Amino acid sequence: MRTGADGVEGLNPAWVRPMHGGSLPGDVVPAYTRALREEGFAFDGRMFGRRITG
Repeated sequence: MRTGADGVEGLNPAWVRPMHGGSLPGDVVPAYTRALREEGFAFDGRMFGRRITG
């Protein structure tokens, strides 16, 4: 996903439709791709902030 962010940003799109019917205008693409690169977005073993064990 993080590698794909470079490709999306390089296209300089007018709109991005990331998934499930959402649409992002081109002026927010830099913030979107920055978040894809820098923010956590995958399951990390916690639910509602509590570590799941077992």
